[in-house]
Amino acid sequence: MIQEEFDKAIDLLIKNNNRDEIWNTCALTEGLNYNKVIDYYVDTRDSFYIAELVSILAEDLDNEYLVNKMINTQDKDFIRESLNYCNKIMQYSIDPICLEKLLEYVK
Repeated sequence: MIQEEFDKAIDLLIKNNNRDEIWNTCALTEGLNYNKVIDYYVDTRDSFYIAELVSILAEDLDNEYLVNKMINTQDKDFIRESLNYCNKIMQYSIDPICLEKLLEYVK
């Protein structure tokens, strides 16, 4: 799947608020830009799907973008909840430097 096709599919799924299908679509791809998905999950404060996204795409995600997007929400409860889900699912697959930044922010 190329980026343009992926973005069109994600736009449609976002329009229909289909969080699970967004995740499934991401799970079937690799090497794409997932910032649109990050934006959606962070904007909707979906801690569960953020953790799920990190668990399947840890190496393909722009971790710095994800962390900065989360911090910009200024919602420490949301960040803590996301970190808790990440820890339960896969013992933190976020880049260690980015993880440190998030953990420092929620102190």
